Amino acid sequence: EEVFPTVYQPASIAYFDPTYSFIVPDVRWFPRALVASRVATALVDGQPSAWLAGAVESAFPDELSLVGRSVTLSQNGVAQVQLPRAALSLDRTRLDRMQTQLARSLATAGISDVQMTVEGTPITATEVPVRVTRVDPSPAVLTSVGLFGSLAGDTVEPIESLSDAVESLAPSAIELEADRSLAAIRTQQGSVASALADGRTFLLDDRPGLIAPSIDAEGSIWSVPAAAPTQLRAITAEGVPREVGNAWPDAAEITAMQISRDGTRIAAVVTVSGTREVWVAGIQRTSGDIDLCPPHVLSFSQPGAFDLAWLDDTTVGVLSSVDGVSTLHELGVGGRGTDSVAPEGARTLAAGSTSVRVLDDQGRLFSRRGSSWTLVASDIRVLAAQQGTTS
Repeated sequence: EEVFPTVYQPASIAYFDPTYSFIVPDVRWFPRALVASRVATALVDGQPSAWLAGAVESAFPDELSLVGRSVTLSQNGVAQVQLPRAALSLDRTRLDRMQTQLARSLATAGISDVQMTVEGTPITATEVPVRVTRVDPSPAVLTSVGLFGSLAGDTVEPIESLSDAVESLAPSAIELEADRSLAAIRTQQGSVASALADGRTFLLDDRPGLIAPSIDAEGSIWSVPAAAPTQLRAITAEGVPREVGNAWPDAAEITAMQISRDGTRIAAVVTVSGTREVWVAGIQRTSGDIDLCPPHVLSFSQPGAFDLAWLDDTTVGVLSSVDGVSTLHELGVGGRGTDSVAPEGARTLAAGSTSVRVLDDQGRLFSRRGSSWTLVASDIRVLAAQQGTTS
């Protein structure tokens, strides 16, 4: 384990979500020698990881291969990726997307400038804009007196048209859509509901034992009973349900789940044969159906795990409590993980824009920067998860 990172280095193969709006990283480990060539070959000639394959798209045609399977550096330091003449027949949209995937992939291997070429002649292509997956810098909270909004210092600023609808549902868990036009709610009575920016609310699921819901990239709210992981549903904001196929096979219980902010992956704490594990799975959509790809185990044994959150595109944070000690596990999706002490009595975990946020059982909100936890606010009832930001 100590020698491995001196011989291998991680790099993210960049794919698109099915709408070509987000970049989805697929982390791999490559020998450090000729790493740029290995990364380019994995992207152009390879396939996504098995657990992710049905959830992402690549602009590179299957029949296209690298010429010479190598990346060369020009005199001005630009990495040149040699493609066959067939690349000249591709339309500009596809070429721009290919350029984007190459640039994003090779950037994780330390290459800052990339150019596709055919027989030494550069191909005209530019990177396409993609949506960001960071969250709003301000935490979204429900206070002990029932006010919901963005926390700015000691003040809670209401979210226009949405806060009233959220507050009316008496939430015990909240997740916000990126544009803040929709909130997924688990009520104190245990049902799952939606709150819309126009003030409407809908009861979506009243099955017993529901865990906190999550919102996908299409604005559907995912809901599942803790004791029945396979009965996962994606429900529109106005209450039309769809069953999710291949949901958590062999799991006896599900404790927590969240969909990634690019909408292609879902992470969950599940119980298998009496042991809590952390799984991720790709989300596959075909002809109106939704299925989970075969799950990938991030952690085979995670005793006491009870909450999780996507901290960034390649890291899932998990809160656990064993013998009264709270721990934050940061699990790399394809990479390595770290453990650190969480605030005592930690109850809820959420991602911040540049930090990690934890709410404890006394209503105290903490933010971590570096290795230290800072008290941000008190008298908080619910710390909301956020599916991104529009800014």
